[in-house]
Amino acid sequence: MQNLEHASPPSSSLFQLWITQWQLGILDPKEAPLVLKKILAGLRTRKVDDPFWGFLAQFFASPAGSETSLTRNADGAEGLLERARSLQLQEAKSLLEYLGRCYAFDGDDLQFWKTVHAAIAIHVATRLDTPRRDS
Repeated sequence: MQNLEHASPPSSSLFQLWITQWQLGILDPKEAPLVLKKILAGLRTRKVDDPFWGFLAQFFASPAGSETSLTRNADGAEGLLERARSLQLQEAKSLLEYLGRCYAFDGDDLQFWKTVHAAIAIHVATRLDTPRRDS
């Protein structure tokens, strides 16, 4: 039996990552395209061999598996970004959920989660500053 007295609690940064993942999961589909665009803007400077581009290409790959590899040039990356930016509400939410499953909570993957956290924080702050129109 594990001695719980000596078990160390998760760090606050790990807890923040869990909260960010949770916020991503409960994000209203109506808000997903705006948050996705902020995340894409934050990740667009990734190198062409970064896993991010592969994840985007996998998301857009057809079920039959035709043309699943990303062309290794700026046009391929820009094309993926444009396609991601043009997603409808539920599709944008699905892409965010997919990316959230692709990234771990350590190593180089932390940059993705920091970008997601910042995008959600900016979106929430913007939403709070916008006056509501009650009809």
